[in-house]
Amino acid sequence: MNDVKKGLVGLVKQMCIEKNIPQPMFLYCVIHEQALCDKYVNISSVLNPVVKMTNLIRSLRLNHRQFRDILKDIDTESQDD
Repeated sequence: MNDVKKGLVGLVKQMCIEKNIPQPMFLYCVIHEQALCDKYVNISSVLNPVVKMTNLIRSLRLNHRQFRDILKDIDTESQDD
């Protein structure tokens, strides 16, 4: 393991200690990041409201048309036909 005071992570941690603010959580690899995310975030709690909103927007013609226009205006890769 590298010396704690070297590198970006060490400098950020040291600055947090000096400023008396909470230290950020650093994620060192994708697998560890995914495991932490899975541990603390229930994906259905994120997806269910999004699906409900999307279904509501699509169910109303005016909202659906406005939604398509917004997607077009922001030049998104997603399509809604």
